[in-house]
Amino acid sequence: MHSESFLDWVQLHERAWGEESYPGRPGLQQIMEARCVTFWRPMDKADKHLRYKVRLYDRQADIEHDLLRILLRSHLDTPREKIARIYVNQEPYRIKSVRITLEKVDPST
Repeated sequence: MHSESFLDWVQLHERAWGEESYPGRPGLQQIMEARCVTFWRPMDKADKHLRYKVRLYDRQADIEHDLLRILLRSHLDTPREKIARIYVNQEPYRIKSVRITLEKVDPST
């Protein structure tokens, strides 16, 4: 799907899942009223349905925290999903940058 429209992605999600559910699946009204909505694509190539899952967030910073957690823990837990779309106030957003800063460890602390 190449459309950036929030409503197109919501419709895709609702049609794909119908009456089925997954843990944490939000209702349509919750999706429409949420400030921050992300769509996640399964990484499992055996999944023949390729149905996107939705996660809701209160703040943009919560999305950033979730993505950072996935990045930093990827050596322990292989990610099962990757982010496909990000919407804030139903407007499309993208990841602009990732920055990690290193500093020398002070042995006295």
